[in-house]
Amino acid sequence: MVDPSPPVADPRELTLFAAVVVGVDAPGLRQPFTYRVPDSLRPLLAVGTCVVVPFGYQEAIGFVLALSERAPDHLEAETIKDVAGLVTGEGAHLPDAVLKTAQWMSRNYLTDLALCVRTVVPDAQTAHIHRRYRLAPDWAECWQDRLAEIRTATHRDVVRVLGERPERAGTEAQIADALNGAKLTSPLSLLRQRGVLIDEWRVDPPKIGAKQVKAIRLLPNWDEAESIAATWEVALAGATDRERKSLEGRVRLLRTLIESGGGPIPTAELLARTDATAVHLKKLEAGNLVETETITLRRKPFKLAGGAAVPPMPTGEQTAAVEAVKQRLDGREANVVLLYGVTGSGKTEVYLRSIAETRRRKKTALVLVPEIALTAQVMDTFRARIGDRVAVLHSGLSAGERRDEWQRIGRGEADVVVGARSAIFAPLEKVGLIVVDEEHEASYKQDAAPRYHARDVAIARARATGATVLLGSATPAMESFYRAEAGEWGFLPLRERALSRPLPSVQIIDLREGYKKGDPPGIFAPPLMEAITDRLAKREQTILFLNRRGYAQFLLCRDCGYTTRCPHCDVSLTFHSRARRLMCHHCGFEKGAPSVCPVCTGDRIRPFGLGTERIETEVRALFPDARVLRMDRDTTQRKDAHLSMLKTFRNGDADILIGTQMVAKGLDFAGVTLVGVISADTALNMPDFRASERAFQLLTQVSGRAGRGRKPGHVIVQTFNPEHESVAAAAEHDYETFYRQEIGNRRELGYPPFTRLANIIAQDEDGRRAEAALRSLAGFLGGGSRLLEGPKVGGDDDLQVLGPAPCPLSRLQERYRWHLLLKAGDIDTLRSRIRAGLAQLTASERSLLHIDIDPMSLL
Repeated sequence: MVDPSPPVADPRELTLFAAVVVGVDAPGLRQPFTYRVPDSLRPLLAVGTCVVVPFGYQEAIGFVLALSERAPDHLEAETIKDVAGLVTGEGAHLPDAVLKTAQWMSRNYLTDLALCVRTVVPDAQTAHIHRRYRLAPDWAECWQDRLAEIRTATHRDVVRVLGERPERAGTEAQIADALNGAKLTSPLSLLRQRGVLIDEWRVDPPKIGAKQVKAIRLLPNWDEAESIAATWEVALAGATDRERKSLEGRVRLLRTLIESGGGPIPTAELLARTDATAVHLKKLEAGNLVETETITLRRKPFKLAGGAAVPPMPTGEQTAAVEAVKQRLDGREANVVLLYGVTGSGKTEVYLRSIAETRRRKKTALVLVPEIALTAQVMDTFRARIGDRVAVLHSGLSAGERRDEWQRIGRGEADVVVGARSAIFAPLEKVGLIVVDEEHEASYKQDAAPRYHARDVAIARARATGATVLLGSATPAMESFYRAEAGEWGFLPLRERALSRPLPSVQIIDLREGYKKGDPPGIFAPPLMEAITDRLAKREQTILFLNRRGYAQFLLCRDCGYTTRCPHCDVSLTFHSRARRLMCHHCGFEKGAPSVCPVCTGDRIRPFGLGTERIETEVRALFPDARVLRMDRDTTQRKDAHLSMLKTFRNGDADILIGTQMVAKGLDFAGVTLVGVISADTALNMPDFRASERAFQLLTQVSGRAGRGRKPGHVIVQTFNPEHESVAAAAEHDYETFYRQEIGNRRELGYPPFTRLANIIAQDEDGRRAEAALRSLAGFLGGGSRLLEGPKVGGDDDLQVLGPAPCPLSRLQERYRWHLLLKAGDIDTLRSRIRAGLAQLTASERSLLHIDIDPMSLL
């Protein structure tokens, strides 16, 4: 009996398949694509590897999300294309946890997976593919065969330009440049169809590479070099003036190289340090004492030098908090804990000691701060304790600095990364601790797709690595305190200031009183004027806070009522006095400020409202001898401007610091004994359910800048609403009373944390199209608006549809804006219903929509 033939193996079980997220800019890519891994690449591929894959009629770059020995059952094995190649070198690999975080972002925020992956990798770190057109090997024959069809002047020019190039190839942009900007899309397409040109896809390395510089290295050993230097120094005694000048330069160069261990030292740095010249250097080279080589120079973004710092003695509360974090680190399971500490209670010390415990466990740490201005101060503190094992990532770095820091992190040369929102994607391995400082801050929310919140992304990343997330704030977000109080998150309180310093006293100035008496106050009420004068006399420092930049909100004609408005947005133009310009802070439009009214030609057109620039002008006029700084977006555009101002103020070289919310949080200056809030009302009356919470947080945070040194602090708050719960609670430094009041309002109205929200915005130049798209979606979601009877959990009926209605900012950058607010008891219901509704829309309707899950603002 003949044995039956062995069963034929399924070809999908003999091959390795890769799930690849393709990084092309195409909408709708929310899932990876499957590719076959060629045998030659099989040993080289891993999760996170950057690869080149065929994608439609082109090639694209992507990242491997998963590897499997079986292809998905819905695919025919013979239709699966091969991975085309591997992208190697710096920036060509992502940690598995970062990729898992990108996948979570795509699911949670209903955003294309490709966009989320591009978000987690800086553009300067990714390879790029570009299309080139090359003359086909037989192009001349094709040209002759199709002469009548394609030989126009433009076609001739394209062929001529490519024929003159060394490789007979070029990109569309290169060809167009050679032809004075001619539009070539159609001619190039026709030449491809006729066989004259062929496509060529080329992978380019990351845009920003390592910085290469010339450096000098000492050739003889230490004994020989020391002997030569000593001989020259003896010779100096009998040298002529001309010989002495030459010898002294060479001696300085030689001594510097000897003291540095022989180098290499960058040439420019060596010459600057020794005050020598290139002529002196050439003489050393001629004597075979030094040689020039090319080295890679790290671009350092740090401007403040770190040094060893002696840790302060921890308080009992700090010790208890650190012990609790240690237990969580040892648990090795993802967890979240809220560090609730009053301003000045020493949360940073808890961070530092927790990081030290993390490093002892051979783990790494991520530290997020809400503002670039705070990054510099935190970096200085952290480097003083940890040294050069700290890296920094934020948008204020140059592309080269960001690239070098990213590479240091990827190579494992940093254990701690400090940065703003996007630093959560740093390629750190073995992350054990993620700190989110000032976790309540709205700046952690990205305002463009993917609209992620760094706090929530931190928690998602912690799940991928089993890390502890430490959320710190004196004024936690309502949702965060609710979860901690409910036991979902841990809770670590710091209710006392470090060194037993008292919280600052707060004085509320009711601005209505002056109007009642017929004597309206100026910008500064008398008590604030007296307090500033007193601090200047005592050589103590003052912070003045107003959360609005510019000189005035707008210009107003006192004769006809005309106001200056942006032609592209439904907002007024802010007046900037020093530049005599009107500016839109939403779209960037600006123009010169008129001296007469453009409507009635009257000359009584005047500034209306306040901004930080006007506060500065008034302060300088009232206190001409005071040293004044202003910190807002207008004065900090230059690189390192934040750092320069903070350093000046910290060193006591300025008396008064005026600013927006940049000065309201995280700053720790021992010399500040007075904080003046010019107007507490700017944040109170916004059309947003978070307005009261934001106002309380801002007032509490800015108040906390006072009295952080040995001298007690005092805060003066000017307001027209002294009875408002936010103002009253902030004056008492009483977060928990405010929380009880606000959480009751949220429960009654069905706002977070009792529901989850999605704000869906439609934008279009035609407002009717925007409104119609949302009305279609509202119909598919449930037939219009209905109310929730209190907070519910689960079930398809747990959805409230509010709107559509015009956004509070109804027109921005020439586009009309409508929004639809959705409430649901749980996030799964919210996401599934949105997905189902979007699937019913046309592609043109979907293209108008922007989805914001868990919005921080409804403007």
